[in-house]
Amino acid sequence: MSREARIVAAVLLAVLAAAVVYGAFNTMSRGTAAQESLQGVTLPDGSRDSLDAALDDLAGRLGLSRSAIEVLSVEEQTWNDASLGCPEPGKMYAQVMTPGFLVRLKAGGQTYEYHASKGLAVLCEKQ
Repeated sequence: MSREARIVAAVLLAVLAAAVVYGAFNTMSRGTAAQESLQGVTLPDGSRDSLDAALDDLAGRLGLSRSAIEVLSVEEQTWNDASLGCPEPGKMYAQVMTPGFLVRLKAGGQTYEYHASKGLAVLCEKQ
């Protein structure tokens, strides 16, 4: 193998190793933050991705870490259509019963309600 090929292989190996380490760290820190905020809340089967999506969205909106957000409840919910109970004016939604979750979070003394399904979470503000 030429010297250049060995250098390219070494660089690719280093990048791959860094990606694996970053992925493992990101997954561990994400899970820890979510676990810290649960405090006795029982998660329904299949709700983890939806909870993670809601936590990530609220943390991004408020500029907080996930650990600063309290999980109040995660409940199974069947939404009447694909809008997850939060239709946007002028948008069309599939008219199908959509299984999902109602996720209630608290941060900075305010409660936030997310409607979620299959890892998608929508902040549903009262209109």
